[in-house]
Amino acid sequence: MNSNFDVALESALDKEFSWLDNFENPYSGYVFSARFEKSMDKVISKASYSYVSIGRKRIRRAFIAVLIALLSLAIAGCAAAIHYITWHEKDNPQQGTLDVYFDIDGELRQDTDKSDLPSTPEGFTITEQYTDEYSTIISYENSQGELIGFSQCEDVENMGLSIDNEDADFEETAINGYKGYSYFKDGLHALFWTDGIRFYVLQGTCDADILYEMAKSMVK
Repeated sequence: MNSNFDVALESALDKEFSWLDNFENPYSGYVFSARFEKSMDKVISKASYSYVSIGRKRIRRAFIAVLIALLSLAIAGCAAAIHYITWHEKDNPQQGTLDVYFDIDGELRQDTDKSDLPSTPEGFTITEQYTDEYSTIISYENSQGELIGFSQCEDVENMGLSIDNEDADFEETAINGYKGYSYFKDGLHALFWTDGIRFYVLQGTCDADILYEMAKSMVK
């Protein structure tokens, strides 16, 4: 969009609604009933869920940099830890996705550390990296133009996912002792899994073995 048009539109909107600055709210002192407040708490808790779509219409250059706005795994604890994570899955044929949310046992929150990231595969270099309080996103590329994206996102218990599974090689797998899924479609391989603290995605136009090796490198 033309930048001059953006400025003009913003100026017009500011002028059109300038009267709101002097608007006095007649309900500012109103106290809601306890029943109403309780009902609103339920609505707000559901509305606070964050939804991530990993879908067929969101693949760019056969490569998705998932902005899911997930780490150390002790191999001895993986077998026991898997029982604390419940995947709730529903096939959505109309959208061509698997829709997922999670129930997580609070005891699992002591099992992981955010410090471990996947090793950089041979021949690849990091082209972009972003980290904030809740997530880390890393992009890799090699001289042949193959791309890899890694993301980890916290707050799994309040996360909803829609993962493309239409006309894809999509199947359940185990990744570092945790339940996950592998995916292949249109030249893109991907791995999805969670340790109960963070949700992880490794995806790329490279061979799937490279993604598995990167995931394995995250285990101490």
